[in-house]
Amino acid sequence: MESMKKTIVVITGTARSGKDTVAGIAGEMTGQSMTLSIVHDTLVAQEATRLGWTGNKDEEGRALLARVKDSLGNRPLEELARKVREIHGGLVFVQMRERADIDSFRAMFPEAVTLLVTGREGKRFRNHADEKAGTGQFDVVISNTTSLQALRAEVARFLLAANG
Repeated sequence: MESMKKTIVVITGTARSGKDTVAGIAGEMTGQSMTLSIVHDTLVAQEATRLGWTGNKDEEGRALLARVKDSLGNRPLEELARKVREIHGGLVFVQMRERADIDSFRAMFPEAVTLLVTGREGKRFRNHADEKAGTGQFDVVISNTTSLQALRAEVARFLLAANG
């Protein structure tokens, strides 16, 4: 398959809205997709693990991740930006929830598309990162509230527009 130009997508949404599902579908459709997370692909996860995080994304685990990320200042965002710069082609999903991070990342990568995934309202977590997820303006909104087939159709439309 011919290599795609690099397309950066900042993907956000509340917990369990379908961000990973959307990125996975896009990866299946393009064969050239990867996802990076400001939490899991930076020193946030390493430091949280050192402090006893077991990988659970329950209320306690999410609160710990938010505290650790806050304590590290801009370092997670800078590390994530470095990793994105090292990628030379394909579809790159960058997961983050906080509006300040999204805006800072967009300032570094003005070509990035912001994508909000909305899902059925489920459990809401009580830490500031999760509470404010999905706030602000986004270039594209994908609704994950009906069927997987409908979601696949929305992702296909998004990919056509992103590469068109």
